[in-house]
Amino acid sequence: MPGRRRSGGFTLIELMIACVVVGVLSAIAYPSYTQHVLKSHRSTAKAILSEQAQYMERYYTSRGNYEGAKELVTQSPKTGEARYTIKIDPLTATTYTVTATPLLKQLKDDCGTLKLEHTGATSAKENVANCW
Repeated sequence: MPGRRRSGGFTLIELMIACVVVGVLSAIAYPSYTQHVLKSHRSTAKAILSEQAQYMERYYTSRGNYEGAKELVTQSPKTGEARYTIKIDPLTATTYTVTATPLLKQLKDDCGTLKLEHTGATSAKENVANCW
């Protein structure tokens, strides 16, 4: 019909192509996003470990030993939903190790438990690059 106009809207093929494009972009973006979130939580835990180590050194400077020092915080992040538990273990007069243990929500993180010792040595699960 010569006077008939095409109605506005999408055809089924155009809609399916748009769905495929969105699906492919989501399949690429979501894993990258989750890795970024895990890395962000790990960075927060590392900052808290460093803060706790600095507190331990100040405590040692003023008292001559580490005995009696307490954890500044017990979770990472400091407020809100915990992703890591922070603990000083073991604590002796001359040594300490501050650990950040991931909770169930964070277990997909390949680095596992992060440790910072009184010597400044750091460790995480073996053979994992870029944990510290």
